[in-house]
Amino acid sequence: MRKLLICLMMLNIACSRGQASGTAEAAQTDPRIFLSTAIGDAGADAVISELAARRGRLPETRELGAATARTLAAMRDDLARLAQRRNVSVPRQMEEKKVALRDNLEILPGQVFDRGYALAMVQDIDALLTKLDAVGSSNDADLQNVADKYRATLQDHRRNADRLLSRLGGYPWPTAP
Repeated sequence: MRKLLICLMMLNIACSRGQASGTAEAAQTDPRIFLSTAIGDAGADAVISELAARRGRLPETRELGAATARTLAAMRDDLARLAQRRNVSVPRQMEEKKVALRDNLEILPGQVFDRGYALAMVQDIDALLTKLDAVGSSNDADLQNVADKYRATLQDHRRNADRLLSRLGGYPWPTAP
């Protein structure tokens, strides 16, 4: 029964990670939307990564959490400064899906926590990279600079999260990316 509950929570985490396909398109055409959503996503994932840095069972999970938290917090801060200069409102609270992810991760034990965190980061960083790619092709030099500044580091974190996930048994279903 406990294994079933844990599997259901992992599936819930994975399913709640889906991103709207229009988000990247909207970010490409409207820098204000990009700034607002990217700040919210980076900030929430930094909080979740800080949790992993503290609670991860494996040293690799704690290291990934700490490194990802630093990168995402710096990115959030850079974007927030740019948003302030442009008078773009910045989200003050975590999005409900991110709060649910954090709450779900907090109740997972040991290695299941590590696996859930790695899975969430693979998916969230992919979504963030998609946004950076979309805005990177815009004519907005400031946003292109931010995208260029963080893209390679986020790709490294994404690869490390995928390696950790593979070490922990891989994706919880066979058709995952």
